[in-house]
Amino acid sequence: MQTLNIALPNSLEAFGVGESVSPEYWQRIRKEVQTRLDQYQEQDLEQFVREGLESGEPIPFTHDIWTKIDANIQRRLKEAK
Repeated sequence: MQTLNIALPNSLEAFGVGESVSPEYWQRIRKEVQTRLDQYQEQDLEQFVREGLESGEPIPFTHDIWTKIDANIQRRLKEAK
């Protein structure tokens, strides 16, 4: 299970949000966040599939294409550092 750290503004202390919140409450929040993330990921996947289907005729995925994609990824990773 991945950990999600959330920084809360100090203004929420007046509402009792912080360390005094029960673990059960945080568990409910994590469950709700995960549910929403799953929904967004499913919507994104559906959109990507739809865009792919509507993008035109397929092209063969050759070794040359993979080499170009890999080179592009490696270049971007170097630029990001």
